[in-house]
Amino acid sequence: MDFFIPLFPFKTLIYFGILVPCAICDLKTTQVPRAPLLFLIITMIVSTPFEALPGSIFGATAGMIAFWLIRKMSGNGLGLADVWMAGATGAFGGAAFCAETTFLAIVLIVPRAFFLLRLKSHQSIPFLPSLTAGAFFLLLVEYFSGK
Repeated sequence: MDFFIPLFPFKTLIYFGILVPCAICDLKTTQVPRAPLLFLIITMIVSTPFEALPGSIFGATAGMIAFWLIRKMSGNGLGLADVWMAGATGAFGGAAFCAETTFLAIVLIVPRAFFLLRLKSHQSIPFLPSLTAGAFFLLLVEYFSGK
């Protein structure tokens, strides 16, 4: 009898179980506690099978470095929670998944940004909810496409 239980469904539940409340917190208060995101990065790396561990570590590192550089170039326009989220996304699915999620998040946030520009509003736009929605949408596409 095979007692192997695939980790991916559990990783996905943990990933979104932490990200969704953080995204809601970002929407309501624009403040996200870092502890759950740090816990998420560590959990995603530790729960990765050994053969995929280098990709998970590289994805987390690449995501965090890329977002940290964007944060510095934009004059801290991105919050630190977005940097941590990029690390968690990279640890969850690798660097390519992090890049694809970021692209989808930008596509999701552009209409709202244009709307606020049109209103001449200087309101900040939380990015974490768009990143979470982009990751969810990407996983749905991958699931239904059979990848």
